[in-house]
Amino acid sequence: MNSRRARYCFVLHLNPGQGPRYDQLHRDMEPRHRMAVAACGLHNYTLFRDRDLVVGYVEAGDDLLAALAELEASDGFADWASGSRESFATGDAPGGLSGLQLCREIWHVE
Repeated sequence: MNSRRARYCFVLHLNPGQGPRYDQLHRDMEPRHRMAVAACGLHNYTLFRDRDLVVGYVEAGDDLLAALAELEASDGFADWASGSRESFATGDAPGGLSGLQLCREIWHVE
């Protein structure tokens, strides 16, 4: 993967009332899961939540989907991710992380 990082933003919709559980899953994330995120070339991975709307930001190489597929295939990450799947509203992230709804960047200050 080259050293240039592209910026990505995505949105996910949680099932009503799942926000606190989704937050807790991330607070309880084990160090091995966090290391898997970095090992796949994902940087500055950040999540924000307003009620049932999750907005995420991540920096990665030119092929975000390849990095996410690598993350999903990594040892131990699938077991953590499976615990969050029931939090998502129907249609969001159906195949896991690669099902993210990406937002188009329209402006950036250097």
